[in-house]
Parts: sequence; structure tokens; C-alpha cells
Amino acid sequence: MDGYLSFWFPPEDLGVAFAILHTIGRCGTAVHFVAMPYLYDINHSLSLPLWTAFFVYGAMTLLCLVVIYMSNKAEREGRLQVPKSEGDVESIVSLMFGCRFYSRPFWILAVLCGLFYGAMFIFTSIASGLFQTRFGFDKIETGYINVPAHI
Repeated sequence: MDGYLSFWFPPEDLGVAFAILHTIGRCGTAVHFVAMPYLYDINHSLSLPLWTAFFVYGAMTLLCLVVIYMSNKAEREGRLQVPKSEGDVESIVSLMFGCRFYSRPFWILAVLCGLFYGAMFIFTSIASGLFQTRFGFDKIETGYINVPAHI
């Protein structure tokens, strides 16, 4: 989706478009952590939460296909200019081997993001069990505790 957004929005609006796109994704993760324990408690089985997630991801896939169709149609009609040199070998090689020339702030930010997400995913994978066994929270409450880590 980031690639399609970069073609649809002018450069001065890309930051806002990317922020909205990724914020909506984080909110979806938060809804997942809150809703799945409720869905599990309906019939005390994982089938309902898993089928719900399957249908949500299926709907997202269909919407992505619609976006791709709309983008291709706009490109054919001349309303969208997509650069043709994005996937050529030279740009891929320069991206792979030119990364050592990125500035120091870029690498610091990249390492910080990697460390943050690594710690966050480890926390969310073990937090539910920890809060249930050590502190006596139920599944619903642990879902609420995990939500702020993803927003």
C-alpha cells in the first residue's frame, strides 16, 4: 500500500498519508486485542476468533485488489503517472549496496525501531500469561493491557 500511496499523493502530503495508513493499522491491532477474548468467550473455542480474523483479512485482501485495479485503471487512462524505473536492476542494486552511505541518524533510527518492535512483540507474546497467572487478571483485562503497546 505504501507504494500505491506514493503515486497518489504529492510529496508534501506523503507524510500525512503514511501516518494515517499506519495509524489505522495499529488501531486494527488494538481492536484485535480487545475483541478476540470476547469472541473466544462466546463459545469457549478458538474457531470463532480465527474465522473472524480470516474473514477480516480476506476483506482486506479484496480491498487491496480493488486498490490495485483502480491504480492500474488510472495509469492506463493517464490520470496517474507511475515511474517505470522503480523495479529495474540498477535501482535495486544501488539500494542494496548504497545503504552503507545512509547518514548516521538514519541508522540510529533504524536500530531504535528494530529494538522497540522486538521488545514490544516479546512483551505482547508473554504478557497475557504473565498477567493472568501472577496478577490474577482475566483474559479480557489482559487484552486491555496489551492494547497501549500497539497504539
